[in-house]
Amino acid sequence: MVRPPVVRPLASVIRSLVARSAVRALERAALDVTEPVWLVGGVIRDAFLGLASKDLDAACGLGAGERIGKAVARRLGGRVIVVGKAPRRIVRVVCPAVEIDLWETSEEDSESDLLRRDFTINTFRLSLPRHALTSAPRALEDLENGHLRLPRPHVLIEDPVRVLRAARFIAHFPWMTVHPTALPELREAARLLPLTAPERRLSELDRLLSVRAQEASLALRLLARWRALETLMPGFSPLQIRLGCSLVSRSALLDAGFLRILLLWSAGEDRALTTLEGWRVPGRETEMARHLFGLRAATLDPPSQKDALVRFVRLISPFPRESIELLRLTGPQNLEPLLASARRVVADRRRLGRILAPPRPLPTGEIFRLARVGPSPERARLLEEVDCLLAAGTIRSAASLARFLTRREAMEA
Repeated sequence: MVRPPVVRPLASVIRSLVARSAVRALERAALDVTEPVWLVGGVIRDAFLGLASKDLDAACGLGAGERIGKAVARRLGGRVIVVGKAPRRIVRVVCPAVEIDLWETSEEDSESDLLRRDFTINTFRLSLPRHALTSAPRALEDLENGHLRLPRPHVLIEDPVRVLRAARFIAHFPWMTVHPTALPELREAARLLPLTAPERRLSELDRLLSVRAQEASLALRLLARWRALETLMPGFSPLQIRLGCSLVSRSALLDAGFLRILLLWSAGEDRALTTLEGWRVPGRETEMARHLFGLRAATLDPPSQKDALVRFVRLISPFPRESIELLRLTGPQNLEPLLASARRVVADRRRLGRILAPPRPLPTGEIFRLARVGPSPERARLLEEVDCLLAAGTIRSAASLARFLTRREAMEA
C-alpha cells in the first residue's frame, strides 16, 4: 500500500505559494485595485503535499476580474481572455509560464462555493494578501489521511461526471481512497452518467487516459468496480470490459483516442463504433477505429517476403504508430520482426515519405496507357502495385517500369 506523503505545515505552504511570481502578481493586483482575491482548489492542495502545480485557479470580487487580470498580465507579460458572461464569467490570464483562471464571485458566494466542490481536499481557499486559509470541515484531516470525502450530500448526484474525476484523483494520488461515507452516492452517480453531456464525459476521459498507462489502468479498474464502465459501455460484458482494461494497461502508446479504441476492442467493430459515436468522439478517432479494425481482415505478408515491409508500412498508413502498437498487443508473435522494422521506418520521416509517395519515373497517363487500363477501380490497384515496387526498389527506372507494365498487360490479355 502506498503511504500518503507528509502534509506540510501551513506556514511552509504559504511561503512556497508566495514565492511564486504569479501569486505575488495576484497579491499586488489585489492591493492595486483594492479588491479581495483568493487562491482556490488544487494549487493549495498540491502545496500542502509538496507537489508542483503549474496553473492557478483564483476567485475575485464581482466585476473586478478584468482589472485584476490586466494588472497581473502587465506584471507577467501575458494577455487577458474573458470566458462566459456575468455573473459567472472567468477572466483567464495567459502568460508564458503560467495560466491563471479568475472566477468572479461575491465573498459570500466564494465561501458557499467551497461546499459545491467535488471533494473536501479541493475546498481550500487562501485570501490574498492576508493569507487566511478556509476550507470545508475536515479538509486538512482528509488530505492527511488520503480520503476523498464529499463536502456535503448530493455533490456527485448533481454532477455525475465527478465519478470519473474521483477515479482520476486516486490514480494520480494512489495513497487516496474514497471515504466509506461517499461510496453509496458514488455508485448511484455512476448509474446517472448517461444523463450528463457527452462532451464533458469525453473531456474527463481524455484527462483520465492521457497519463501513464499504470495510472490509466488503475482509474479504469476503479470505474469498473463502481460499475461506471458498465454504464458508459452499454452492451459490453464484464469479460469484455476486463479485456479492454487489460489492453489499456499494456499499451506503451499514451494517446487517449487510441486507448479508447483499445478499451472497446474486444466487443468488435460494430459495437465499438456505436459506442464511440455515443461518446461524440472526433471524426479522426472513428476513422482510426475503422482503420485498426480493418487490420484484422488484412492479409499481412510474412516477414521473409522481400517487399513485406513496404506493403506493411503502406497498409498501416495513416495511423502507423497506433497500428504497430495494436498489432504488438493483439497480433501473432511472428510479426514482431516486421513491427520492429516498421518502427524504424516510421521514426525516419524521409524514408517513410519515400515509401508512402515514391517518385514515379513515368506520368500517370503513360502508366495507364502502357498497361492498357481504362477508367475503372483497376487504376487504383495498378498504381498501388507500381508504388510498392518502386518503394521496394524492384523498379528503379522509367525503362524497367515500362517493361513491367508491358509484361503485366501481356499476362492479363
